[in-house]
Amino acid sequence: MLVPAGTRAPELCYDSMEDALARAANELGNNKADATAVPAFLACSQQPQLLRLLLGGLMSAVDGLPKNRQPDAEAMVGITLLLRVILDELDIALRR
Repeated sequence: MLVPAGTRAPELCYDSMEDALARAANELGNNKADATAVPAFLACSQQPQLLRLLLGGLMSAVDGLPKNRQPDAEAMVGITLLLRVILDELDIALRR
């Protein structure tokens, strides 16, 4: 979606992605009790609609797995953090 067929993917800055992941984990970790923390976190993404679309597809796929194969809530938070960081970095790289 972000890199059309026949084009080269942008160079990503893995150091900034690592920093962004740490900041995002800290941001969500500090707001665990706040019910609005996750929606606010998703809304601050560079591509909030695409992030929601991907997470919706992921949730549907997870729901189709046997219960013993489904990731736990903590793993889903980690996956959400990673998706947001990757999408944000791709968006930033493509705007350069």
